[in-house]
Amino acid sequence: MNKVIFVDFLDFSGAPGVQLVSLLHGPPGTDYQKIHEEVGAVKAWTPVALTGKVVRKESPKSRRPLKALEQKTPNEQQNEQQNEQQNEQQNEQPSEPQSEPPKVEVAVPEKDVLPAIKRSTARQNQEVEIIPEAVHVLNDVDDIMFTKDAKFTLADRHLQLRTEDTLNRALRHRAEVASICRSELEKLGFLEVETPILFKPTPEGAKEFFVPSRYTGMMYSLIQSPQQYKQILMASGVHRYYQFARCFRDEDLRADRQPEFTQLDLEMSFAGAQDVMEAVEVLIKTIWAQRRKAGAQYTNFPLRRIPYQTAISTYGSDKPDLRYDHSRIRDVTVLLPHLQNGDPDVVVEAFVLEAHDGIPLNPALPLVKAADYIDEIHDRAFARPGLDEMEKEFPFISFGSKAARNVELLERSGFDTRSQIQNFMCARDGQIVIVQARRKQFSGGTSNIGNIRDIMLRMGYFRGIVARSPFDQLVWITDFPLFKPQSDTEIDPGQGGAAGLSSNHHPFTAPRLQDLHLLETDPLKVKAQHFDLVINGEEIGGGSARIHNSELQRYILKDIIKIPDNRLSQFDHLLKVLGSGCPPHAGMALGFDRLMAILVGTETIRDVIAFPKNGKAQDLLIGSPSTVSDAELAPYHLAWKYR
Repeated sequence: MNKVIFVDFLDFSGAPGVQLVSLLHGPPGTDYQKIHEEVGAVKAWTPVALTGKVVRKESPKSRRPLKALEQKTPNEQQNEQQNEQQNEQQNEQPSEPQSEPPKVEVAVPEKDVLPAIKRSTARQNQEVEIIPEAVHVLNDVDDIMFTKDAKFTLADRHLQLRTEDTLNRALRHRAEVASICRSELEKLGFLEVETPILFKPTPEGAKEFFVPSRYTGMMYSLIQSPQQYKQILMASGVHRYYQFARCFRDEDLRADRQPEFTQLDLEMSFAGAQDVMEAVEVLIKTIWAQRRKAGAQYTNFPLRRIPYQTAISTYGSDKPDLRYDHSRIRDVTVLLPHLQNGDPDVVVEAFVLEAHDGIPLNPALPLVKAADYIDEIHDRAFARPGLDEMEKEFPFISFGSKAARNVELLERSGFDTRSQIQNFMCARDGQIVIVQARRKQFSGGTSNIGNIRDIMLRMGYFRGIVARSPFDQLVWITDFPLFKPQSDTEIDPGQGGAAGLSSNHHPFTAPRLQDLHLLETDPLKVKAQHFDLVINGEEIGGGSARIHNSELQRYILKDIIKIPDNRLSQFDHLLKVLGSGCPPHAGMALGFDRLMAILVGTETIRDVIAFPKNGKAQDLLIGSPSTVSDAELAPYHLAWKYR
């Protein structure tokens, strides 16, 4: 048996770390051999109650080698410990009389602490080191393979949270940031109000989850967002509202989506878009100052603002990652007018992938030459699924280095325009140029050329040949189109109108006053009082000034979107409230999960949610969704229909 056993105790409340030092021999009066045997028999991650004596604070200077402890007799160890304690007390408090070493009790009920024992393979820098007097096992541990490299899945989420420090810290950071948000919003006069989760089906734009009721033919829906309730609050005399709202949408589960998620929801009456953006900037500035610390000084407030069309034409995205504020897209229509095919509503765009060598752009990677990887990045970008759909109307053209894709299309009246484009784009030898045409009137999130640009920049960064700013880049995207062409997909059902268009944000967004005259004649050209907050290429939140006039709201729903009467009636409650003298108001919803993912530095919001769903919207630990019987469905007037 080892003469000395070191064991780390983990306290998930964030209390100081404790390291147990069990000695085979010790001072008289305690059966150290029995305790030593008990400690040696305890499995890893066992919850225990511990009583013992503090030996010393652990620090690099005060550590002694393990061998030194093993070579000393119990009496020598006891004398040395007493001398150390006396010296520490004399140095720190010379006027105080000496006292017995304090006893530390951990995990006793009155302290509401339940640490877990973790077998230590090396002496770690714990804050408290104690010699045990008693160890009481509070529960057994099943035969679970706890190894240094063990990785648990979502089916064992409790073990993931217990053993992965990053996940445990993420939950603590989440609570701390939520506390900051509450404090700052309440300083600004916001009132936290909870709104119902059980709502009714309304065509706001996202696909809903339905909840059966005991009323024949009637169902609830889980709320997509508190949008309508918070507008009702503005008409109810609540001046400024906020809440951490649980929201539910039956959407595709990409890395930044979950069927249920949390958003920091807020609304202000007698306010417009500018007022909301200023309030949110105060909040974000405080969060960055407290959570980003050193990097916060490089985030300038007020934040930069980019109109939607400028973002699309410059970066190819309505959520540009300005850490890559290079390789910008440029209009080359004047050089390649033949690619318009005679259509003046078509624009031809191009960008140069700015790659470098000999510079440590990514400190995690060794220095490499751009020429070693640039062709690989090009080929992988154009080998991704969905390329055929992206080239359905306008093909991609690429040239430079060894890349050559549809270069014959660059010939104009027998003249090869490649050198002209390279000069216009300031492209160096060996750099790749990407060209594609698109429709000028664009209402989507990312253009095709913007999608390829984003893919190539990210791959280039991780290969170490594309530069990226090390600091967070925050930006407002403004002046979105109010409407977009109707999508018939299940994921984006729109409002189900007959006009062939739907709201770009939601149907309660106010149009810009200067565009009101276009509503009837050319609604797709109407700009919205809508804004998005984008951080490092992620849409963190969206907001807008709302329609507060019931007649304008009815006009847009009925005469512009052309919602059928039976669906229009689903908004009767809102129209009634707006007609009661509702003041002008505006608001925003911040995706709290996405915000936390950025703050803790993870690629997926699953890492900042205690119990996330997997890619199939399943909770593997709990086993949801689960089946229900015909008898359980009967009270809701439902029955299974088997195919």
